[in-house]
Amino acid sequence: MKSIKLLTVFLLLSSTFLVAQLPLGFGSSWRYYVNSTLPQAPPLHLGYDWKSPYFATAGAGWNNLTNNAPIGYASSGGSYGSTAFGTSLYSPSGSMPNGSGHYPNTIYYKASVTDVNIPSYTDFNLELKADDGVVVYFNGVEVYRARMVGSIGSSVSHDDNASGCVGSGCVASIPDLGPINILASSFPVNPSDPNKISISVEIHQYTSASGIPSGYSNSSDSFFDLKLSGGTMGAITPTITRGPYLQLATDPTVLMPSSTTKQIRFKTNVPCDSKIYLLMADYSSSILDYFDATADLTYHTSTSTFTGTTD
Repeated sequence: MKSIKLLTVFLLLSSTFLVAQLPLGFGSSWRYYVNSTLPQAPPLHLGYDWKSPYFATAGAGWNNLTNNAPIGYASSGGSYGSTAFGTSLYSPSGSMPNGSGHYPNTIYYKASVTDVNIPSYTDFNLELKADDGVVVYFNGVEVYRARMVGSIGSSVSHDDNASGCVGSGCVASIPDLGPINILASSFPVNPSDPNKISISVEIHQYTSASGIPSGYSNSSDSFFDLKLSGGTMGAITPTITRGPYLQLATDPTVLMPSSTTKQIRFKTNVPCDSKIYLLMADYSSSILDYFDATADLTYHTSTSTFTGTTD
């Protein structure tokens, strides 16, 4: 006859006031496209617009290497020294692409942030360093523009110049913009993955002279960097979404024999401070090794949850 051993598990979860921070800061890596024409999707990618979350940059004339911001260029008359850039678009500094004698008017950038639970945020903060004009899209939808003609949502072409320059004697002396606050309730949803943010940015140059070929500018420099952070979330009451339950210990870090070692596992809806009370013992991990389990015993678990703070 099997004996019954009662294993009682109490989980204590404390409410937490969480401050969320997206993993996209200044100096992050971006893919970029620099040419005298608008970027086009290759035929195998169904012709999506470059701003679309579905747009694939592979084989479409984009630089897909690790390109750390700030990204840009500076000619001999530019506002930035050669050390200002994490990635310099032209080397040596001041060289002109395609023998045109001018730089392309518009440069395009793309990056993505994954595993973002957008509904859990109250808002987002966008900060930019842009020389000259800039248009920003989240998941293919325009959310911000500066130093560009028109309002948010109005059409923008590759040949459109910035409405003002950045630097000495310009509409802005430095490229810094923001922070710009965007409510989570109005944040565009990514149709391909609701937990992913596809960010697309176009930087336009200011042209101060006539006779510039189409698609080019006589601007002496360009500068781009971006930071996206999550706003503060309110107090969240944690709840158990799975378990607790017992299972054999298959973790290779467990030193005791797996045939007699059990683990107590559980999962909560948000990261939180947790305590496990097991037979008067106090543990602080969501995986607890229970040693010396005996094969001819039946183990039962019961749970109780509380919210609040603990000593």
